Amino acid sequence: MSVLHIAICDDVTSDQRAIKKVIEEFCHDGLPVHINVYSDGKELLCAYEQGERFDLIFLDVKMSKVDGFETAEAIRVIDRRVMLVFVTTMFSGAMFKGFRYEASGYIQKQNIKGKVEEVLVRAFEKLKEKEDRVIAVHTRKAMKELMVDDILYVTMASFRTVEYVYVDSRNDDMTAMSTVSIEEYNSLEKVFGKLTEKKNDFLSLSRSTIANAAYIVEFDNDKKTVRMKNNIVLEVSKKRWEKVKSDWLAHKKRKIGRAHPF
Repeated sequence: MSVLHIAICDDVTSDQRAIKKVIEEFCHDGLPVHINVYSDGKELLCAYEQGERFDLIFLDVKMSKVDGFETAEAIRVIDRRVMLVFVTTMFSGAMFKGFRYEASGYIQKQNIKGKVEEVLVRAFEKLKEKEDRVIAVHTRKAMKELMVDDILYVTMASFRTVEYVYVDSRNDDMTAMSTVSIEEYNSLEKVFGKLTEKKNDFLSLSRSTIANAAYIVEFDNDKKTVRMKNNIVLEVSKKRWEKVKSDWLAHKKRKIGRAHPF
């Protein structure tokens, strides 16, 4: 199992220690965990700017410099997936305000032990689900993990080299997003196999391009192209045109079925 990366952000040292102690006791029998502790929201945001990423953040609501809600708002701009758990002395008002930041829970400081353990169970379950949706991409400099759901498409960049284009950041409904790309020495055929093992939503548009059906928004029957959510237009082989459309429609039907399981 991968390491669960946790941040504790609280300006009261005794509260930091209390949460950290529960985590260490919970994970003492070998559950992999890494804990970073920050004394205010500004420190945590600086860590994000330096490239730190977390699976779970315990965030004190009331801090003297940058409070928990301000910190959460800034985090959500760059990280939509991290579990945010607000720590507070009183629930009144905090729960309602936290909804806008997609809080995963609230903990009263008077009841830290039991609630922190509940959150950790959910966090490790979520980490396991994440592992099932991640692939390793080996670049020339390092290995990078990509969430399969974030990959828009993969193309042949040159002989035996593929280029992954994936979402770097986005808003909730994906109407605005920024993308980046990385290259890997590999064949498109092997990449397609690796992706479809994780998720059966990738379509082979041509001998040189694979696309994630979730990001296709428009088909041009005349030009035999598809438009992606980042407005990039990709060509589709004439021989594969009907199959691509058919597979895309099947993807949409599966998505509807998952959303409405009746």
